[in-house]
Amino acid sequence: MRSSGNWFAAILSIAALAGLAVSAPAVAAGEQFIDVNGSPRWLVAHRPPDLKAAAPLVLLLHGGTGNMNQVMQSAFGRDWTALADLHGFLLMAPNGTRAGTGDPRGRRQHWNDYRNPSGQQAADVDDVQFMLVVIDWAARTHGIDRKRVYVTGVSNGGMMVYRLLIDAPQAFAGGAAFIANLPVATPAVDNNSAPVPILIANGTNDPLMKWGGGTVGARGQQDEVLSAIATRDFWIERNRAARTFTASRMLPDLAPEDGCRLKVDDYAARENGAAVRFVMMEGGGHTAPTRSSERRGRLIARLTGTQCRDADGAALAWEFFR
Repeated sequence: MRSSGNWFAAILSIAALAGLAVSAPAVAAGEQFIDVNGSPRWLVAHRPPDLKAAAPLVLLLHGGTGNMNQVMQSAFGRDWTALADLHGFLLMAPNGTRAGTGDPRGRRQHWNDYRNPSGQQAADVDDVQFMLVVIDWAARTHGIDRKRVYVTGVSNGGMMVYRLLIDAPQAFAGGAAFIANLPVATPAVDNNSAPVPILIANGTNDPLMKWGGGTVGARGQQDEVLSAIATRDFWIERNRAARTFTASRMLPDLAPEDGCRLKVDDYAARENGAAVRFVMMEGGGHTAPTRSSERRGRLIARLTGTQCRDADGAALAWEFFR
């Protein structure tokens, strides 16, 4: 019988595929590597056939133990691909690294967010620098508009969104983090830093990234995260946004059978600030919302909770970015 720590690690591996549960091929269309300080890093790019000059760029970050191919083929990734074709932006999914080995092309990858880099989530690599190199590369090879670069991610990828907007705010016009809380080890708010508009979406019944915060990770590799509300409040303070919501709405209950509702609260930017949008997935679990069909086995559904189907998370994020 496996230990409870190993069992939890297995749950996290499944959770990374929650709402993203498809098999990824060894090589995907658009897969390529770029040089980052003498080391290869990998990504998958989707370029619409009629992409115009100075188009926006969206970076899509996979969850922990996921990878670039898997997230692009998930419902969340397919939703983003459809939006890229419809609205004419470049979509790129970079690959994290394998914890322990630093393998940049593997299938069970992680991002180095603010948690202990020796833990479950990442090798000790500079993923912030990686993203900046990706943006430079996209500008040189695809002519994207550097003033319209956006980043979104799920779980560990969402936590990496937080780090990118804190460490390199000048590079991004907006971010959207799904099913992700801030690590307790996140640096304190710097009121002199540049604010970046951010959307945060969390499930009240998330069994892995708990609404109330606490420990995440396998035994011996656990880290503490803030609650969803404390994460929201951090960004309200950092972005110099209104301290109480300036608009609130319930999205239409398009899928009443899912047992989930989406509540959207907007905190408008104050002087020299940036907006915060907080999406509470009432009854939602550890998975991004989607209207697309998705294969989710009973085990995955039981371990990760309810998937909200009243809206596409990608569409909510793109609407916010625009």
